[in-house]
Amino acid sequence: MDDRVVVPRCNVPLQPYLTMAAKQRQASRGPVLLGDFSATHFACPCCPEALKRLNPDLKVVVMLREPVLRAHSRFMEQIQLGRLGRVMRGQPHGLEVGFNLSLGFVGYVDWMLPRLEACMREAQAEAEAEAQAEAEAEAQAGAEAGPREGGLGDYLRMQCLMWDHVIGFSVYDLFLENYWRVFPESQVLVSYMETLARDPLAVLRAVEAHVGAPHHTYDASVARTVYNAAGCGWRCANATTTANSSGSDDSGGGSDGGGRGGGSLRALSLRLSGAGGRGRGGGKWTAEADRGNVTAMEGALERLRGFFAPSMRRLIAWADQGRIPQVPESWRELYS
Repeated sequence: MDDRVVVPRCNVPLQPYLTMAAKQRQASRGPVLLGDFSATHFACPCCPEALKRLNPDLKVVVMLREPVLRAHSRFMEQIQLGRLGRVMRGQPHGLEVGFNLSLGFVGYVDWMLPRLEACMREAQAEAEAEAQAEAEAEAQAGAEAGPREGGLGDYLRMQCLMWDHVIGFSVYDLFLENYWRVFPESQVLVSYMETLARDPLAVLRAVEAHVGAPHHTYDASVARTVYNAAGCGWRCANATTTANSSGSDDSGGGSDGGGRGGGSLRALSLRLSGAGGRGRGGGKWTAEADRGNVTAMEGALERLRGFFAPSMRRLIAWADQGRIPQVPESWRELYS
């Protein structure tokens, strides 16, 4: 796994990680919990196998966010860091293949979404051809067709998605299922950014229990400040700040209901175009080209909703089956 490039990959040496882990254990003079935080390990087809080789008993924590808001947040982050369109190893240069940074999020959706959809259609065609060939072979052998989940089709679709860290990383079902194939579901904890914004202590306690960390008494006010830093970002995780999560421009996707920019597509459009009032997507959370352009934003979000809907409906079904926690109500409003 390698976070130095946007596209996750599994060809980096593992020995440095093993050496670092051994040093930590030696320094602690006893058992120690080692962890790694990454925005790319989840949307990585090869990572579950690599991680299991490192530690078969690994406890995985997956933090999901409403997919449109995650995509927009990633877009704005990359704009602010000056990375969007920059050449990455193995990736085409966005500016050279047609994307102009001045087009904003709406322009990015117009440019990237058709490419993702075309790639997914091609992957589906390959998967159907493979399934047909396997079915014919099984019929000739008199064998009953078995399940094909996790075959070539899923891997090709994941490869389509992993090349776009803005939109592609927001298609959660394939990547979650990929981890379930490698790790027992009991080793994979799913949580939601909306829950973290609303009740960070509950999330911390769930993570503690999942990874087997000793219980710690947290200061509720500090927990809300650290984990919802009003644009301060991960750099402020150890800093003293008076930021209040409820006043953040981008505090995790709104409340579970539709009243705080949650379930309504129109509300999301107002928020992401900077027209939703103070604390609803204004300032640095809105690209200049998108500012006030509510109609175009709503059109782009409608296209994204259609693209994300099959994945989100699977998540909702898994929640109803008890395989993952219940999703925020705003997700049901948008995608059911």
